[in-house]
Amino acid sequence: MKIEISKETLEKTNRCQKNFSCLSGARKDMCVVGPDDMELLVICKSDEKCGYKTPLYDKIICACPTRKELLERYDI
Repeated sequence: MKIEISKETLEKTNRCQKNFSCLSGARKDMCVVGPDDMELLVICKSDEKCGYKTPLYDKIICACPTRKELLERYDI
């Protein structure tokens, strides 16, 4: 499956320190998706430094626009 992310989303992802490796398909430590009562959150499982990690109660969520679009468009 070919993955395409909108140009607008890529432009918003201006703090990516991983050179968009999530789009290569080879990344083993991409944030995992965790359910929440109201919506799906992208829960980080990596200890890597990332400009999109945001604390939320007892979890660390990913606020990366590209990761969010991957979830919404491709359910990955």
